[in-house]
Formats: sequence, C-alpha cells, structure tokens
Amino acid sequence: MKRLINFLIGSITDKRALSLVNSNLDESIAEYVPEPIIHNPILMIGVGALVTVIFGVSFARLMQKKLINWEQEKISPLPLGSWQTSISWAGALMGLTLFSTGTLQIVDFDPLKSLFFSLTFAILSGVIMWRVINDLMIQVAKGEVKEFDDYF
Repeated sequence: MKRLINFLIGSITDKRALSLVNSNLDESIAEYVPEPIIHNPILMIGVGALVTVIFGVSFARLMQKKLINWEQEKISPLPLGSWQTSISWAGALMGLTLFSTGTLQIVDFDPLKSLFFSLTFAILSGVIMWRVINDLMIQVAKGEVKEFDDYF
C-alpha cells in the first residue's frame, strides 16, 4: 500500500506527467468554443419564457395602476405610450420572439429563418394588440366600454 501511495505521489509530482496534463488541458481549452444562444433552442425557450413573463407582468401591473388611478382619482389612463409601458411591452415581445425561435428550432427550422419569422410574428401581433389596448383605454377614459364581442 505504501508503494502505491509513493508511486501516485511520485507520478503527480513528476514534471513530465504534469507537462502532459497541462498540454492536454491547454489544447482542450483552446478547442472549446462556446455555442451562441441561437444554436441552443432549449436555453432560448427558457430565457424567452422568463423574459416574457417578467416584462408581461410588469406591463400588466402598469395597466392595473392606470385603471386604479382612473377609477379612484379620475386620472385618464392615456397616454398609453409612456416609456415604462413601451419598454415593458417591447420586452415582452422580445421574450416572445426568443421563445418562438427556440420552439421553431426544435421542430427543425433553420435558426435565422425561425428568428425572422418569430420577429415578424411578434411585431405584427404586438402592433395589433397595442392598438386594441389603446382603443380599450380610450373607451375607459370616455366611460363607454364596448362588449368583448364587438371586437370580433
């Protein structure tokens, strides 16, 4: 047993063994190139979902504050496009873009094509929903809210 321990300690302190380990380590570190997030769909879906939830909850909270201020103090919920609402809305759409891109990559779409499609989808749906929310806030400010079925 003592011979085995001396052999192990001797081979660890052996200069040749250490140089071999160091050269292999240097080669493996030099060969490691981190993969960009666009090539990892699972990570992209997770990050996208997290960003969407964080910014979406922030946007919902801002809208809730506007409606509470209108109800209690008769402060108009307009203009809708303040910097807080714009940033939270854009952040939610950015997260939706990442989530959709990762999902499309899982079903074997090209990363750049899925990013382009997801970005187009997010912008179109974001502009449409922004107009609907803006129209709803205008109706709230006037005091005449339409029924939900009137939108469709």
